[in-house]
Amino acid sequence: MKKILPLLLLTTTVCAETHLALPIGNAAGDVVSRLGAAERKKIKQEAEAAAEKEDYARALALYQRLAAAGVSDSYKALGWLYEKGGPGLAQNYATAKEWYEKALATGDRDSYGVIGYLYEEGGPGLERNWASAQQWYEKAITAGNSDGYLWIAKLYREGGPGIERNYATAKQWYEKASGDSNSYGLVGTLYEQGGPGLEQDLELACYYYLKAGPDWREEAERVCSR
Repeated sequence: MKKILPLLLLTTTVCAETHLALPIGNAAGDVVSRLGAAERKKIKQEAEAAAEKEDYARALALYQRLAAAGVSDSYKALGWLYEKGGPGLAQNYATAKEWYEKALATGDRDSYGVIGYLYEEGGPGLERNWASAQQWYEKAITAGNSDGYLWIAKLYREGGPGIERNYATAKQWYEKASGDSNSYGLVGTLYEQGGPGLEQDLELACYYYLKAGPDWREEAERVCSR
């Protein structure tokens, strides 16, 4: 994703909220009035610089200060910090997920895919669960992210906690990724290998490799010449 994401989430975002228990909305309003735009910008720059240096404890403190000022479009940065973890900040996927959900509440659609990734990978505080990952990827699709088709196809291609490996289902999801030529090549690999629910078929593998275009020329030449 993917995946999705890490430093971009930090550098493209103005940051937000202190701990999850921090009052948001009206309760933060008085603080907002005491923290001007110039000061918010300065704190944001300092937070980004601290994160770049992997001084996550300082980055967290700075982002939390912005959060206390009600800068609500910065939840992703805090989610990213907890997702990554590092010096001065213990990795915690559960807390990361909560911050990403806060971002979703403000209209940030990218966080659907990020939460799906957390479930796909699993980490401290959040058990690996591919069925849950699929649910979040489907939400990403509904929100307009067509990459979700490829992410779900990968789940069925590999199989994992909550999802059985199934090449036929993987193929169906790849085919839903219309307009993505790479997905044709991936279907070609399914037919070349053969797997649960889908018999090996080199003729179809050749067809899909050719359909995938120049990036899959090597695979097409290898399979189609058999």
